Order: sequence, then structure tokens, then C-alpha cells
Amino acid sequence: MTTKNAKDAAGKALYCEFRKDNYTFQLVISPNYVDQTGKVQGVTKTSRRISTYHPRRNWSVDKVYPNRLTDFKRDAYGEFEQVDKPVAVSYAESTLHQLYGQLFSNLSNQSWSLYKKPLVVELTYGEAETLQSGKLPVSLYRRIERVRTSQGWADSLFNEEVA
Repeated sequence: MTTKNAKDAAGKALYCEFRKDNYTFQLVISPNYVDQTGKVQGVTKTSRRISTYHPRRNWSVDKVYPNRLTDFKRDAYGEFEQVDKPVAVSYAESTLHQLYGQLFSNLSNQSWSLYKKPLVVELTYGEAETLQSGKLPVSLYRRIERVRTSQGWADSLFNEEVA
């Protein structure tokens, strides 16, 4: 197994923004990953709802613990053995439903709309570990802001016609 440092890429994070009136719901989804010690870490969902009245709310972090992933066997080199596609699909579906099913249903039912398209940003091992500890890393948020700007998103986090 290769040694990784905190600045190496651990995976990709997905950033979504939903808007409704003068409110914005921000969501960062990070993947499962194998940390520097070889332990499997679970998916995290980091979110916050901000408004023109409260633009600096704290982020909340929710995790799915990788209990099913730890059941997968590893070879002598520490690499995961291949699993059948139905097993992998079943795991992905249950994880996504557990973390996001209710959330997306609620957003849809409450008339929130997705602002532009979701963004994909690189996630480092250091940032992934910070997410696992329950905080959103400033470096990840800055990277999201740079990608928002490069994709031509508005500087404002709120709908201009309402704010």
C-alpha cells in the first residue's frame, strides 16, 4: 500500500446549492475513502441553511459509518478484493437512500430549486479527516468558492430578485 500524505487526493466531493426565496441550502457530499492508516471511513453529508438574515450559520456534518464496507475482504497487500456488481450497487443504493433520500424528498416537497448544476471538487486526505471529525475544512470551502467563480456563478449566495 502506498503511503499517502494529507495533501494527496482522497476523492471527489459534490457541492450542491438549493435556493428558495431569500434562503440558500448548501450541501457538500464526500465519498467513502480509506484513510492513511488503512481504515475505511464513511460517507459524510455537510450542510447548512443560510439566509439574508443569518448569512453565517454553522455547518452540520452527518456520517454513515462503513459497517458493510468493513465486511469486504482485503488481499495480502491491503487492497479490497473485487465484489460482485449487485453487492456494490446494493451498498451504494442503501447508503445514498440512508443519507439523502429524506433530504431530497423534503427539499422537493418544500419547493427548493437546485441552483445551476452541482460542482465536483477534489477532496484531500487532510480535508476528509477534518470532515470525519465533524467540521467543514476552510480549504475545501475556499476551493468550492473558486470553482463557483470559475463556473460563472453569482457572487451572492442568495437570489438577487429577493435579496
